[in-house]
Amino acid sequence: METLTRLYKRRRALAGTPSRGEQSMLAIDPRLLMDEPTIGLAPLLTATIAGLVRQPHDLGLTIVLVEQRIGVALAVADRVAVMHQGTIDRVADRSAHGDGASLSDLVLGQSP
Repeated sequence: METLTRLYKRRRALAGTPSRGEQSMLAIDPRLLMDEPTIGLAPLLTATIAGLVRQPHDLGLTIVLVEQRIGVALAVADRVAVMHQGTIDRVADRSAHGDGASLSDLVLGQSP
């Protein structure tokens, strides 16, 4: 994360001013895909990983997070998409799901 922090601090620098190493770092697509980063982890590690997942988001990077633990997804997400049988069924702002109970019901098929 120190690398990302350094780049974030230089986000307003002119295009020709980054060092060769910084230019290489900028070649990385500023979107991340994370596929169930908490799968199989103990609750304590889950909380730690959730915090780490949040860091790139806080630096302005776009994250696509696939996560079955609704609490982790809601802690990180701005928007939430629910998939059903491989198709995106619903997309909404995180705030529309409050504490996650309505989202849990939706995922479990208990609400329209």
